[in-house]
Amino acid sequence: MSENKCYFIDEGRKLPFPLKKWKHKHISHRAEQSTIIEDNMPFYTGNVITDLLFYPVLLVEFLPRVWQYKSYFTA
Repeated sequence: MSENKCYFIDEGRKLPFPLKKWKHKHISHRAEQSTIIEDNMPFYTGNVITDLLFYPVLLVEFLPRVWQYKSYFTA
């Protein structure tokens, strides 16, 4: 962490099928007059093909956060 960046990490212990590993790093960066929010989510299902198939599912789940964050922080 620094003056211009902070983060916290969610790490899965009991995960839903098909996840075997999950680590979600929430990062906030100061950028002049705004804040950049970044989600870094490495995950592993135990199979590369399943990882590739699961990626769009995660994308659909987390994409709405873009609009939720914008709505919350501009209110």
